[in-house]
Amino acid sequence: MRETGPVKVLFICLGNICRSPMAESVFENQVKTAGLTKNISVDSCGTSTYHVGENPDYRSLQKLHEKGLKTHHRVRQVRKEDFTEFHYLIPMDSQNMVDLITEFPAETSLLGSRLVLMRDFDSQPGNRDVPDPYWGGDEGFEEVYQILQRCGKKLLEAIRKAENL
Repeated sequence: MRETGPVKVLFICLGNICRSPMAESVFENQVKTAGLTKNISVDSCGTSTYHVGENPDYRSLQKLHEKGLKTHHRVRQVRKEDFTEFHYLIPMDSQNMVDLITEFPAETSLLGSRLVLMRDFDSQPGNRDVPDPYWGGDEGFEEVYQILQRCGKKLLEAIRKAENL
């Protein structure tokens, strides 16, 4: 474990109702399976205020339930303190990356390689954005779940290596 406590990972999307809470739950499960719950903590947030205080989208919750996962997350917006509290900030897409850099230029400049897109950990070629399933059907949520599973495994490997876990 780090001298200052666990490694903290924050997943970020637009509304914090679909992709980032799913990423939080999927990654939390991967951390648990690896026996690293004392070493790594996970949270998620959004760049917008659209859904602050709400539960994640029912379809995200349904997909997580279908996969044997759950979340008790309540939607929140990213805040300045997140840049010092969290060691890794992982936006779901390039627009959210741009939004973070635009809104918090001084804070994001200090993160360096610890501010990285989720799909930078994807072993499959293609689009570097985790697609937003909000406007689609169940197949979109399944696609996002599969992407998050793949990327989460690689992210966990990268954190284990970087943090000597």
